[in-house]
Amino acid sequence: MTRTRRAILIESGHIAVAPTLDGASQDLKNWVEYLQTPLGGCWDVGKEIVQMSHPSLEDLETELMKLSGCDYAFITFSGHGGHNVTTSEDFIFLNNSEIITIDRIVRIVTPIVDKAVFIVDACRDNKNPPANFKYSDYREQAKSLLENVKIPHVDCNRKVLLEGNFLKSYSSPKSTNIGAFQNKWWEMLGPKPNGVFLLQSCSQNETTAEGLDGVQQFGLFSRSMLDAAYKKTFSDELSVNDAFEFAKGQVLFNAKETQNPEISSPCPYPFAVKIGMHKTFRDFYNESVFNDTPQKNFYDGKQILLEFQTYKPIPGTKKSYRIDKECSFTHVQKHAHVYAKPNGKGKELYAVNLDGSGHDGSKHTMEPYEIEFFKNLGFTIPDNGVIECRTYLSAISKDELFILLS
Repeated sequence: MTRTRRAILIESGHIAVAPTLDGASQDLKNWVEYLQTPLGGCWDVGKEIVQMSHPSLEDLETELMKLSGCDYAFITFSGHGGHNVTTSEDFIFLNNSEIITIDRIVRIVTPIVDKAVFIVDACRDNKNPPANFKYSDYREQAKSLLENVKIPHVDCNRKVLLEGNFLKSYSSPKSTNIGAFQNKWWEMLGPKPNGVFLLQSCSQNETTAEGLDGVQQFGLFSRSMLDAAYKKTFSDELSVNDAFEFAKGQVLFNAKETQNPEISSPCPYPFAVKIGMHKTFRDFYNESVFNDTPQKNFYDGKQILLEFQTYKPIPGTKKSYRIDKECSFTHVQKHAHVYAKPNGKGKELYAVNLDGSGHDGSKHTMEPYEIEFFKNLGFTIPDNGVIECRTYLSAISKDELFILLS
């Protein structure tokens, strides 16, 4: 029997009458990438995922109607929204001249799809859009809408994973295993009762926050949902409801203003799945970064070989060194470890960061030839060769860090 699923991912962050939400487009990218991972169920981006940026009302409703007969639908929206005080309906802005109510989308989907999840990352504060926004001169409404559309931005003070090598290794299946991941996802979905579940990033008369980490902007609720798959420990399956509860806690902790995410009822459908032996991303990352010896890690039965540490000689000496790359996930600079003997053997003499500070509490006075050698490699070494530890960035726990799929 052919089983069908379809994801419709929508973003509308650039509306002429409201502040720009750069995080909306990033949310769409994050959802697309996550769904293709083993945890997300290995969705086919060409056949099962539809991406819509500022769609027309007609185009959106056409795509929604194509869900007819699907076993499962996954719909997300990131962008501007509000609550119409006249009609008591939540709505979202699709583009510069069209809106659609949340209830309208639910009414379209309910009779044509057995199982569906609809995630809305948008404000629900009181707004009075034109009665017929589609045909109105929206420019006349700009002043009143701007007064209502005020999106708080949360400075999360967290570093994104600039280098995606570890995350890609952790997330990417072998092509021969994709079918197994898909089957696992369907196995988890199969016995669940039918229904359409609505998740909203805030409660009525609240605004929804965007996170800002200095590099990228994102919907705080959307990214917290994704974080759940990588940070929570679970066996076989993480339900949508489990991910929602995790995200709700993150939002309540981080949002500067009151933001209480809501779900229509506990959703049992799979949000993330695992097969066989599995490590959390945190465990995988920590082992990969902090163990000096070559090792093997496993993700869903796939053996991942980490690169062997490369040790090089310091010319004219018996000493050797190894350079480790910068990793923003744990606030680690590019740095070098120096050993007393060739090939990383003997005592570790010291470790120096790219900026000349001591790495991991290292204190040492470098020899003149070492100063010159590492300066030639791009390190900023004090002229006196004295390296010592400095407080670096912050003491935020790694458990609190966000993970971006980009």
